[in-house]
Amino acid sequence: MGFHSSDALSLAFDLETVPIDGVDEFIEPVSAPGNYKKPEAIASYVHEKMIEKRSKAALDPALCRIVALGWQREDEKAPVVGVAPDEGAEDQLLQAFWEMAARAPNWVGFAIKQFDIPVLLFRSLWYGIHHPNVMDKLNKYRDMGAIDLMLRLSANGVSPYHSLQFYCRRLGLTTLTADEVTGAQIGELVALGQWQAIEGHCRADVERTVALAQRMQVWHGVSEPVARPAGES
Repeated sequence: MGFHSSDALSLAFDLETVPIDGVDEFIEPVSAPGNYKKPEAIASYVHEKMIEKRSKAALDPALCRIVALGWQREDEKAPVVGVAPDEGAEDQLLQAFWEMAARAPNWVGFAIKQFDIPVLLFRSLWYGIHHPNVMDKLNKYRDMGAIDLMLRLSANGVSPYHSLQFYCRRLGLTTLTADEVTGAQIGELVALGQWQAIEGHCRADVERTVALAQRMQVWHGVSEPVARPAGES
């Protein structure tokens, strides 16, 4: 199959995040409802709510950091994935991403307009990393150099949102990488130092993204076209 010119190749990517260190400083304080009277009940309520808020911080571009970032260009057969155990590694990973992304201005991903791109921008701002102006890619209703598969599959939110894994299962797509990890487990895996599992999950998500993009005919890469599952019309 022929390709676009080298400056028009698409880039699929995915990232994994955890809350920043010291995130409690930026989380709104929690108070128990007025009907909580016993000190132990109040303490338990506050504790549980803080755990909940910390977990949600991993999905807030201003309160999270990147622990894995993977990408694959349309002319490549497999993803490139890096992990970031510390800020120095995250800085280097972001610089490597922007160097690649500048040569592949057409982006493809899942929920990238509401999450991945804002995270990339905020973390780059934190490190003072220069990068191309990509604000046009955040337009929800026009592709403008970025195709968000989640928005397309949900008709820009008209239909319910589902996860990347859901759509791949529903369409009978499989990934080349065995992966039993979920995004909700990334924080625990970071705490345990299980970086190989984190890298594997990010790799699998990039492969899922590419497979889904192929099925949706917005990816024309070097891998074989994704087969249609039998038994469905």
